[in-house]
Amino acid sequence: MDLINFSWENDVIGYSENIFEALKELKEFNYDNIYLRRDLRIKRVESNLTFFDEVRKKFQLIFEKSLNDLQEENYETPVFKDHVEYIDDPNYNHYFNPLKKEKKLTLIARDYIAGMSDKYFAQTYELLHEEK
Repeated sequence: MDLINFSWENDVIGYSENIFEALKELKEFNYDNIYLRRDLRIKRVESNLTFFDEVRKKFQLIFEKSLNDLQEENYETPVFKDHVEYIDDPNYNHYFNPLKKEKKLTLIARDYIAGMSDKYFAQTYELLHEEK
């Protein structure tokens, strides 16, 4: 709302000073505590994988399982229940069926993962990993 309000009242698109400063602090925090943390990039002795290797492995499992569920039309799976059904019509005419016809189901799997919160990602991985 701040972006809209500030931009509406000024000749530029931007944020108010308070929000701009808060976003700069958030960005700095993310770089210091997430993006550039060395301990997340070092190999873990127990698994011989880095944190990023482990996350990549989890993304791959969720992506492959979701894509398979889309291809097999497994309507009771998370990708359908929590994603496709949420944004498509009851007959899947606006999202799923057109992308399936165009052989672009990978886009649905990508969008599904992109919309996940960290908590949902972890829960989905645990659920799909148990099924494996």
